[in-house]
Amino acid sequence: MRFEAVIFDMDGVLIDSEMEYIRLWKKLYHLKQIPMEEKDLYFLAGSAHHVEIDLFAEKMGISAKEAEKIRTAFFKRHPVDYKKIKKYYVDEILASFSRAGMKIALASSSTFANIDTVLKQCGIDTYFCPIISGEMFEKTKPDPEIYLETIRRLDLEKEKIAVIEDSSYGIAAAKAAGLYTIAIEDPILHFDNSNADAVAKDLFEAERMIIC
Repeated sequence: MRFEAVIFDMDGVLIDSEMEYIRLWKKLYHLKQIPMEEKDLYFLAGSAHHVEIDLFAEKMGISAKEAEKIRTAFFKRHPVDYKKIKKYYVDEILASFSRAGMKIALASSSTFANIDTVLKQCGIDTYFCPIISGEMFEKTKPDPEIYLETIRRLDLEKEKIAVIEDSSYGIAAAKAAGLYTIAIEDPILHFDNSNADAVAKDLFEAERMIIC
């Protein structure tokens, strides 16, 4: 088998969360009487947490610290049920990779707290080691540092590792780290995946590309 490890992105790959978050942000902006349409927020998909906060702080004319407080309170009042938006085939392909003896890692721009919530709600937290969060770094996707650290933790040659991503930021980060990258198509956000090594319509197809 060519690959000995697979690194997953989380949002948009394991869970169908990106549009869910965008709709919540739109609702918060409208609550604060700031005109903002969904398409104006598409660029946030796959970005670091601070990008969302910095934009909101700028639009509100407040500090990033205050923007974070408002965002946290609002999202607590509107919790996402991650189990309901778990992608098809997640359980099956994680089990398949595990049976094949592959290492399974997670490299997400989300915070550790959010990652922990998502993985536990979806019942898949035991599959991943290491789990790397974008909050560990000054720069995250499209910067490759998050993937370089994941490679270091996996302790494998790059040629033995495959990445499953969806966003343009994530694909750019994985490729800059020198990793074979499979992009999952997004029918709504239509990310530019031309830089990926392969494109899959879903996780099932991605799995077949890795275990062959």
